[in-house]
Amino acid sequence: MENDTLIEIAQRYRKSVPQLILRWHIQNGVIPVSKSTNLRHIRSNLNIDNFTISEEDMKRIESLDRSLSFDRTPELFRRIMYRVMR
Repeated sequence: MENDTLIEIAQRYRKSVPQLILRWHIQNGVIPVSKSTNLRHIRSNLNIDNFTISEEDMKRIESLDRSLSFDRTPELFRRIMYRVMR
């Protein structure tokens, strides 16, 4: 994760960028699901309840260009539902 803004904000809170992103989701009312299977990363991902991102930083993160695609999400959902409904 090489976004200068995220790195700067994370350093201010003495957290990693993934921790910052997970906390940002929590503060937005979204339950993030981490896909890590690495025990060290899992522990780090759980260490996000001891800080709060300021309103200003929340807005800075929100304003970042996220040119991400979630095209696979509907397909993944369809596959999961197909298995559940069988």
